[in-house]
Amino acid sequence: GPVTQEDLQLSAIEHGALIDMANHADEAFLKNMHLTDLVTETILKHRPFENISDLQSHTIKARTIGSTLLVAQFTRIVLEESRFIVVGTLVLVLIILWISFRNLTSSLISLAPLTAGLILMAGSLPLLDVKINYFNVAVLPIIVGYGINNGIFVYYRFLETGSVFRALYHTGSAGMASSLTSLAGWGAIAMTDHPGLSSMGVLACIGLVAMMFVTLVFLPAVLVFLNQRWPSMILRLRKAHFQHHPHTETENETAAPS
Repeated sequence: GPVTQEDLQLSAIEHGALIDMANHADEAFLKNMHLTDLVTETILKHRPFENISDLQSHTIKARTIGSTLLVAQFTRIVLEESRFIVVGTLVLVLIILWISFRNLTSSLISLAPLTAGLILMAGSLPLLDVKINYFNVAVLPIIVGYGINNGIFVYYRFLETGSVFRALYHTGSAGMASSLTSLAGWGAIAMTDHPGLSSMGVLACIGLVAMMFVTLVFLPAVLVFLNQRWPSMILRLRKAHFQHHPHTETENETAAPS
């Protein structure tokens, strides 16, 4: 039948033999029993023992280390800290946008494409079988930087001209060219043989593509919707922009041929 707890209990004779061995056996004998160095050291340090309870009272605190434990620890840190990295970066970006625009509405509009791009990127990762690890997690703030750049440039031009088409024509094309050059660099890193570097390149490429798509599709749609739904609000935002940036181009100056 199965072994029970009672089957594992030692008799009084066995207790005595165990205590006698612990009290009198030399170090070489204990090591020949395949005891660990820490157990052997504990027995030699605390003997003689009066009974089996006295022997069991000396607990051993052991610490283990190895590559498997290190990887597990790094993975836990990445999973816990990656959320803070993204949220903390977004908060810092929002503060900088507010300082630049001096207007919370403009700051949130500029932040909207970045937020949408991060959501799109996060939703694409499981579909592409890409996982966040302790290598590519460092790329997340860089992706935030790429995404917020395009959003700010296009929105700035929109405030100056009042036209979504002009904003995309004058600024969107330049932003896309810059993103494509960055995409080429990260794409080269993605093709390396090193798994860590490759994961960094793959994540950066996914993030850049998501940010470019959002800048070309989502942000213009948002600006057109706001301009049609709340034209008075857009007019106030443009006036506030010119008040804080009096040296920016006016709509007529932007429309003039070069």
